[in-house]
Amino acid sequence: MIIHNFVFFLQDLCPALKQVDTVFNVASPPPASNNKELFYRVNFEGTKYIIKCFRTEQVKVRCSHFTVTS
Repeated sequence: MIIHNFVFFLQDLCPALKQVDTVFNVASPPPASNNKELFYRVNFEGTKYIIKCFRTEQVKVRCSHFTVTS
C-alpha cells in the first residue's frame, strides 16, 4: 500500500513506538521532485520528529533511515 501526503502527529506516533523494537523510516517525496523544501521537511524534519518521540517515550529501538535524492 502506498500512502500519499501522509502527515503523522507526535501524539499518535510516540505511544506507537513503545510497541516496536525496530523502525524503518522510508518516507520520501517523489524522487523526481525538485522541491528542496519538501525534501527538507520529509527527510530532516520527519526524522527529527521520530527521534524526538524516542526521547519523549524513553524508547530504545533500532532505527534505519533511507532517503533518495536525485
